[in-house]
Amino acid sequence: PAKRERIVLAKVDRHWRLKEPVEGPASDLAAIRLVDQLNGNYPSEYLPAQDLDKYGLGPGAIRVTLTTSKGARVVLIGRSTALNGACYAMEEGAQKVGLLERGFEQVFRAPLSEFQPPVQRKTTAPQPPLEDMDQEPGPDAQPFLKTP
Repeated sequence: PAKRERIVLAKVDRHWRLKEPVEGPASDLAAIRLVDQLNGNYPSEYLPAQDLDKYGLGPGAIRVTLTTSKGARVVLIGRSTALNGACYAMEEGAQKVGLLERGFEQVFRAPLSEFQPPVQRKTTAPQPPLEDMDQEPGPDAQPFLKTP
């Protein structure tokens, strides 16, 4: 398997920033989705923490470190099951492996570009004055969504 890129995010003054492999603003939405995925999922089943390579939790596992004022928590994310796509995961040092919902690991396999803010497009087209943005549409305006 290809070596995964190390991505480090930090929350600074209520916004997320990339710290590694590049410094700069991060997508708040992507960072929040990652943290929510860690904090909001509970295993549907537990298995003994034996033969971790079988679950993809050996040396090649995705390592996610969540550091808060209460300390650091390291979660290992392994492979998905062939049967229903559920994912094996465990907290480092735990005695049990959890089986988490299908798609759980996708946010952790995302490339760096997913954590960068959207590119601001520059346009040469004239922009309407802000006061025109709240005006009612003209009589020839077509509805965006057509109703039957």
